[in-house]
Amino acid sequence: MAGKNQAAHGPPKGRRYIKTAETVGYIMFDSMDKVRIGPGQEWVDRILNVSMGMQALLGPIKRVWDIINDFLVAALVEKTRTRWGKFRPYLILYPLYGLPMTLVYFMLPFIFWGTDNTYLPKILMWLAFDLFNELTGTIFQIARMGCAPTSRPTRMNA
Repeated sequence: MAGKNQAAHGPPKGRRYIKTAETVGYIMFDSMDKVRIGPGQEWVDRILNVSMGMQALLGPIKRVWDIINDFLVAALVEKTRTRWGKFRPYLILYPLYGLPMTLVYFMLPFIFWGTDNTYLPKILMWLAFDLFNELTGTIFQIARMGCAPTSRPTRMNA
């Protein structure tokens, strides 16, 4: 039974449960959800023109960074104490640095136009962006799902 001044179903009229700042933050985060640095393997092979041999050579470095990165980001988030909560600051920060970094990343073919596929500055820049992409992806997953993505054991195929 509803009280004397309370409607039977739904919130009281004129009362909002979600604040305007939260609504704007969610819209901003959701609009940037698909704007990520990682364009895909074909882009790295054909457009940026990084040799497959160099990508294979740097693969172990990327895998080790993935392991280290998960622990570092999970520890950082666990120590985060703000008035907005543990995860919300990362939801707000992601679009602020994600879009500019993505734009710079997609400008790399123009920056290194006409260089060989083993040109060291281009490869180092690609590696730095790829490692940063891994960091961004971990922060993004933690902001959306909590610390579970970093603490969940991976299943090994036999």
